[in-house]
Amino acid sequence: MNVKTTLLLVLMLLATHLGFAQVTSGAMSGIVLDNENKSLAGAIVKAIHEPSGTVYGTATQDDGSFNLQNLRTGPYRVEIHFIGFETKIEKDILVRLGETYFLKTSMKAGGTELSEVVVKTDNPLINSQRTGASTNIGTTEINTLPTVNRNISDFTRLTPQGGPSFATSMGSSSAQFNDNSFGGRDGRYNNIQINGANFNNSFGLNSNLLPGGNAQPISLDAIEEIQVGFAPYDVRQTGFTGANINAITRSGTNEIHGSAYYFFKNQSFTGMKVGDYSVPNLGSTTKNTYGIRLGGPIIKNKLFYFVNVEHEESKAPGVTYVANRGGAAGANVSSVPADSLDKLRSFLQSKYGYDPGAYENFANQAVNKNTKVLGRIDYNINDKNKLFVSYSYMKAQEPITQVNATSTGAGSRLTNNREGLTSMAYQNAFYGFDHKVWSVSGQLTSSITSRLSNDLFGTYSSVQDTRSTPGDKFPFVDIDLSSTSTMRFGTELFSYKNDLTNKNLNIIDNVTYNYKHHSFLAGAAYEYLSFGNSFLPSGTGYYHYKSLSDFMNGNGPIAFAYTYPFADQGGNTYVKANFGQASIYLQDKYNVTRDLTLTAGVRVEQPMYTYQLPDNKYIDTVKVFDKNGNLTTYQSDKWPKAKPVVSPRIGVNYDVLGNRSLVLRGGTGIFAGKVPFVWFTNQAGGTGTLINTKTFALTNKSKSDSAFLNNMQFSKDPSNVSESNGNLFPQKAGQTVPSSVAIVSPEFKMPRIWRTNIGVDAKLLYGFVGTAEFIYTKDLVNVYMRNAALPNAQTTLSNGADNRPYWTSTKQTGSPANSYYVLENSNMGESYNFSIGVARPARKGWYGSLYYTVSASQELSSNPGSQASSAWNSLANTSSPNEQVLSYSEYLTPHRIVASASYRIEYLKHLATTISLYYEGASLGRFNYTYASDINGDGVNADLLYIPNNASELKWADIKDASGKVVYTAQQQADAFNAYVDQDKYLSAHKGSYAKRYGAKYPFYNRFDLKFIQDIFNDFGKRRGSLQFTADIFNIGNLLNPSWGAQQRLAVGSGNTSSILKVATSGNATTQPTYQLATAVDNDGKTVLPTKTFYNYVGTLSTWSMQLGFRLTF
Repeated sequence: MNVKTTLLLVLMLLATHLGFAQVTSGAMSGIVLDNENKSLAGAIVKAIHEPSGTVYGTATQDDGSFNLQNLRTGPYRVEIHFIGFETKIEKDILVRLGETYFLKTSMKAGGTELSEVVVKTDNPLINSQRTGASTNIGTTEINTLPTVNRNISDFTRLTPQGGPSFATSMGSSSAQFNDNSFGGRDGRYNNIQINGANFNNSFGLNSNLLPGGNAQPISLDAIEEIQVGFAPYDVRQTGFTGANINAITRSGTNEIHGSAYYFFKNQSFTGMKVGDYSVPNLGSTTKNTYGIRLGGPIIKNKLFYFVNVEHEESKAPGVTYVANRGGAAGANVSSVPADSLDKLRSFLQSKYGYDPGAYENFANQAVNKNTKVLGRIDYNINDKNKLFVSYSYMKAQEPITQVNATSTGAGSRLTNNREGLTSMAYQNAFYGFDHKVWSVSGQLTSSITSRLSNDLFGTYSSVQDTRSTPGDKFPFVDIDLSSTSTMRFGTELFSYKNDLTNKNLNIIDNVTYNYKHHSFLAGAAYEYLSFGNSFLPSGTGYYHYKSLSDFMNGNGPIAFAYTYPFADQGGNTYVKANFGQASIYLQDKYNVTRDLTLTAGVRVEQPMYTYQLPDNKYIDTVKVFDKNGNLTTYQSDKWPKAKPVVSPRIGVNYDVLGNRSLVLRGGTGIFAGKVPFVWFTNQAGGTGTLINTKTFALTNKSKSDSAFLNNMQFSKDPSNVSESNGNLFPQKAGQTVPSSVAIVSPEFKMPRIWRTNIGVDAKLLYGFVGTAEFIYTKDLVNVYMRNAALPNAQTTLSNGADNRPYWTSTKQTGSPANSYYVLENSNMGESYNFSIGVARPARKGWYGSLYYTVSASQELSSNPGSQASSAWNSLANTSSPNEQVLSYSEYLTPHRIVASASYRIEYLKHLATTISLYYEGASLGRFNYTYASDINGDGVNADLLYIPNNASELKWADIKDASGKVVYTAQQQADAFNAYVDQDKYLSAHKGSYAKRYGAKYPFYNRFDLKFIQDIFNDFGKRRGSLQFTADIFNIGNLLNPSWGAQQRLAVGSGNTSSILKVATSGNATTQPTYQLATAVDNDGKTVLPTKTFYNYVGTLSTWSMQLGFRLTF
């Protein structure tokens, strides 16, 4: 029996005796004194959860202290009894998720009179037990702040250390935005839990917080409270190097409560003007959300239920770009000619009997649907034991009509999008998703004695994401019309037989023992993740032609790729990866004095790679470079060495004045996270043991590739190509080296950080609390991708002062692999965040907050991709992506302001009006200045720009139209380039040097969102029924003035890349390249030389939008 198996068995045995919990509840501690300020030992403390009548009880210890664990969140009253003293009752106590409420109270001696006290001095924003930075969002904020997507991200944006939310909250997404990022880190490094169940987007194809694509699997109406922990020093919280997000659902109470609701928006509720320009081709859009929630008692004070059902359906035009017809102009007019698209479609229909679909107006009503259900049972078995069980299910259909993938099946990544100003695609080049997500979780909390409590938790979840494609199966083809203009057709490149399954099991157990001034915690956990991924990029074949005439005349392509399952695998295309992690941990919360609390703990985690990879002996002997440049080999059937990870943490909370008016807090410790597991399945699928990918590209500078492509004829069935070239397309697994190999380094470790937090909270006038927070994060282990097959550059580029390394060959002599990607570790990277702000909790109808955060962050790589090739190819550089250089973080938000305020007033006995405002100001993100194509021969279109002191340092080439007429002379471009650099803040400050990765940033952007709520209510005894009307208005500034609220976009490029220079003729070690200035399309649809870096984006992200809602609550 090996060490891993032994540890797992020990942990499973521990789980039968210890308690173990995720953070699904709150806690209460305190001290009971007499009227002479002396401790009372043996006093009986009962905390009653007022909505459900659930009772939690204990007795004070020798020092008068008490500790109640695993409390349901919500309002409490506390009763304290002691012989010879008046009974004490304290009310208006709010227990919040993941926090410990501290109650300090005194009792009066003599008599049996009931003494009732309403607590008014405590402020929930000042917590005498909290150590690190965290943000709690309760039902008040969820019910009253603006939300249009009705998802958790609409509220996690309240976290001061978060990234800008401008895309997510407007119902869109873009690589330009840092949605779901915290502290400048990729959102895929967050951990999220619903009712204690890990509910992560674990595979990590995108940075969505939750699985299920753009459909949140849990309705917002089911959520009771959200906590974002950025630096929680509780050792129970793990699995993240970004933020840990906990959310709990509503539960039943002693009263029947319910709500039926309907939300609606359409194109009439969306602005059409940005300054003097109108949004093009908005078309018909609708979004309808229906739902009901219901909760109540099955047995009063004993057994409760809660259920929520919601259906959402939205229709929107997905593709608004139109082809160029000569006279038309506009912000949605592509440079791709309509006659070329018509000509190509007719050719495909006549020669191959294939209809690629329409290229315009084919997605006028793309329909998204999702239905979600959640049920929960809470059972107070007795005063000592409480149980809950919850179940959730979601099914969704999601057509994808805005594909911005720039990956190709072979060769360098393209610099334009699938559909845009310089590209057009036919309908069959798009795809859709079918999502299924379900989970079940349960928790048993037990108060064994007044000192000993236990928490046992288990959860199981399942996620399936399946792609669907329209039309008949056909190869995917890129056809260049110019150096940046492309048209595309065929079955979407990455969607053929694309299916993902992810199953997740968690068993968690915690035991807490209180002794004198100590609260000891011991816990054990086991997490098991299983993945099955069917992914055949270029599974229907991929061709790339340099011109339309080349394709139609049967000339060879410039690139070809084909992925196929080996014949001896019985058609199986699912690669597998399983991961387990066992954990044990200990923690002591020590009340040094009544005002000083220290929390110290350590967590030990043992990763386990439980799936045995098949071996490919041919790969095992391939010599490639390690990260130090020495030749080495890697084993295809080996996962990384699994070593225990130790994470010590310590936190402190000091109540300076003893009355919670000034609290100093902080902590330091190690946090261990996980990577997106798509990076692990890259090895399972990238070693030639199940499927094989063959790529051929002229950019590989290989004689054999050139010979193959030059003699190649297009075939609509790529198996014909493989059969006629059998020596190049082997059919037996493990007997060849794929063109592209993916390996995880044997020394690879999951990411870890060391995070230190110093904070201060102070009571101010009028109920406000001031907070200052400093957080420093150091990467101990981070992640990057390396191409081990790429040799060192053979020479340098002849380009004046730009003498970057130049490759005459990108393939190691004798290596059978064109690329060999290795997932590696580094310790380079750090960040800091400083936040300052004020907040006022909800009282007398209003609450509010205002925070300002300044951040700095450096990283080696954000590993920006899901495939090994895309993660490597996308890293901007001045040498190759193998270059290990610190740069600004891709997700860094240097300055951010976030504020919210809400006010409710009741009047005329039956009416209430609530107005809430959310404000956010931040840079929209950072971006790179790169060339539009590969300049140094490494086969990657991600070369950072050399910024000359003057355009005269470069050689320029005229820009000509299709007929050969000069449109812009070389001198005109040189003059325009000089003017462009001088007006650009970043370029003008860095003349004579290379642009830094993510060195430039978007302008600061301000936006206000508003929510209006009108209630008509009536009280029936102690109960209230209400009919509610809501209006959520986003970017309300644009509604007031069309010139306000406009987002800025790059005049040249998009997202995080601006390619201001195109390479007209390539250079090398002896020849200087010639350049052309990239053109821009202005808001009038005219193609011009760029004169400014940014322009106002004329689209719905710059306009106001509104959602109306109706709700009946009882």
